[in-house]
Amino acid sequence: MATSCGLKVGPHNLRQDAVTYNEAVQKGIDRQLLLNIVRLRYHDNPSFLDIGVVSASYDFKRVFNNQFETGNTDFPSIGWKPTVGLEYSEKPTTTYNPLTGKGFVEQLLTPIRFDTFSHLNASGWRTDRLLRCCIQRMNNVRNAPTATGPTPLEVPEYEEFIELANIFQELDSRDALHIAKKHDKEGKPYYMLQIERSLADPLLMDHFWSHLELNPGTYEFYLTRHHGRQHRGDEITIQTRSPLGVFYFLSHGVNIPISDEMDGRVTLTTDEQGNVFDWNQVLGNLFQVYTHPMKLKKGCPPCQFVSICYRGTVFYIDDRDLSSKSTFSLITQLLALQSGCPEQPLLTLPIGPSL
Repeated sequence: MATSCGLKVGPHNLRQDAVTYNEAVQKGIDRQLLLNIVRLRYHDNPSFLDIGVVSASYDFKRVFNNQFETGNTDFPSIGWKPTVGLEYSEKPTTTYNPLTGKGFVEQLLTPIRFDTFSHLNASGWRTDRLLRCCIQRMNNVRNAPTATGPTPLEVPEYEEFIELANIFQELDSRDALHIAKKHDKEGKPYYMLQIERSLADPLLMDHFWSHLELNPGTYEFYLTRHHGRQHRGDEITIQTRSPLGVFYFLSHGVNIPISDEMDGRVTLTTDEQGNVFDWNQVLGNLFQVYTHPMKLKKGCPPCQFVSICYRGTVFYIDDRDLSSKSTFSLITQLLALQSGCPEQPLLTLPIGPSL
């Protein structure tokens, strides 16, 4: 009977398990990324595991046996005991590869390529989010450069860059901001920032030229790597962060339990008056990681998007915090692009007086 039913578990399992394993892998990647961001806030070493092969084998057996028994000599008898059964087993296998070695370290420490930034910008990410996460300096405007490593003791320089990022976002929302890829006479690619004069607000452009120390009335700018020299009047020099620098920067958005601060487990940044600096001023509307005591409700934070347990505390991103979730998704794509995108050089301008 079992044989004649033609029962097949393969197609059914494939439909169900493909989604289940996909969700498990994604959750694992998210939790690992959050764990490493939290580790950096505590000055602990990050560690990454790459999920290699995820496989599952299924074993389904139908059993049908006949068993005959005979009685003893005093009571002769013959008995028939049929046995029908089904045996099912699932054997999932997952391989993990520690990401170590020179290649991976270089990937983490190499500054973000401008091609990577350009691809993310073209795919629809907010300009201000990209600038604040990926860029450390534009001309002489600095974006908390001391925050790209372990927590600094002194307050970083950041306010002017946030204003500049907001100007870029406003221009972009007016569809006045465009990044164009061009080629020089030798065929080498370079990038230009073009601003549509008719769509740009004049007052906004005054602030734009002033912050970046550019020639007023100019609407096309060469995008070059930061070279340590005085930039030209039509040039925007850019210094990008490395992926590890981005992680360190975002780690300052991790809210630390008061007990850990009092015990000296993290560095506290202080201002000139000796007051503890609130890093929410830098990352408050960009990226936030909240804490939840493990002893409350069995360590289950409310409305969690992703959470990890570390040092006796639950750290999590709130599912309702859409800005933090977007930033978290951005750095996931950033890592993928950084490892797979070929380098394209930016234009190198000759040394000369500002135009």
